[in-house]
This record gives sequence, structure tokens and C-alpha cells, in this order.
Amino acid sequence: MVIAQDVRYAKPATLEEALELLTESPGGTLLAGGTDLVAWMRDDVAHPELLVDLKGVSGLDAIHWDGAALHLGPLVTFSDLLASPEIAEHAPVFREMSDLVASVGIRNRATIVGNICSAVPSCDAGPVLLVYDTTVLVLGPNGERIIPIDEWFLGPRRHALDAGEIVIGLTIRPPEDPH
Repeated sequence: MVIAQDVRYAKPATLEEALELLTESPGGTLLAGGTDLVAWMRDDVAHPELLVDLKGVSGLDAIHWDGAALHLGPLVTFSDLLASPEIAEHAPVFREMSDLVASVGIRNRATIVGNICSAVPSCDAGPVLLVYDTTVLVLGPNGERIIPIDEWFLGPRRHALDAGEIVIGLTIRPPEDPH
């Protein structure tokens, strides 16, 4: 695979550092799993000036149940969803959906947040997230905001994330009986 474009790369250690990089470089793009982004770059469809790799920020791959909702960090992969006891107990349909995503190699790298940020019509996670009471937590230069998932998708490859913002998590409220 050849990517024939110059791109700067940064791997910040904190969300604040990532936000600063995005503010300094409006042509910057976040990198989580990268399965769609790298293909788009290879196909000369995406042309980021800067890749801001979030994998250096600790804790963004967490899955947490707080008694009422599941909280997923932006680096949670589809394989993480398959292996999570919290997902198995409180939202088993996410395991079923994750098991249908591409191949094992893609599931090991692709993130659920990256999947909705690609906002392609064939988005694997979109329908399940829309059925649940999911919200997208975003951090940007103006602070945090919460976007209901039914307001997230604006059209093919278009979403409600503004320039300079980072998705820092998903909150999923399962139905009373998830089985």
C-alpha cells in the first residue's frame, strides 16, 4: 500500500495536547484505528496535513458500566466490544454487531468511534447506536458538549463534529432487559 502524500504525524500524550495540535493545524485529522482513513489516503480521497494519533493518550480504550449506562472511550475497538464482560451483560447486541465487522484484523484495529466518525452509509455501528439511547461526548476549544446520536449523522461522510473537536466517548443507555 502506497500513500503518495506528505503528512505530518504527532502522537500526543494528553487530550489537551491533541486539542492544541488540532487548533494549530486546522487541516489536522485524528487517527484512532485508521482503517477507513488510511484507505482514503491511499485512494487519494483524504489529504490530511497532520495526523494526530490518539493511541498515546492513556485511558481512551476504557469500557465502563456505571449502573445506568455504558461508557466507551474513543479507542475501544470492535474486538474490545467482543471481549468485554460489561458489553456481554448490558448490551449483548454490540457483541453480535462487532462479530460481523469485516475481519479479525480489522476488528482488532477499527474503533467504534472511528466508525461513526467516518459516517459512511454502510457504518457498522450506526444502526445499533441509533436504536440505543446513545450520546456522543465531544471535547473542543469551547469545552465539552453532548450530541445525541440521532443528530450525529448529517449525511454520507458528514457528522456533527466541529473543527478542532475530539470525540472523547460514547454513553449508551441499554433498555431495561438487553436480552
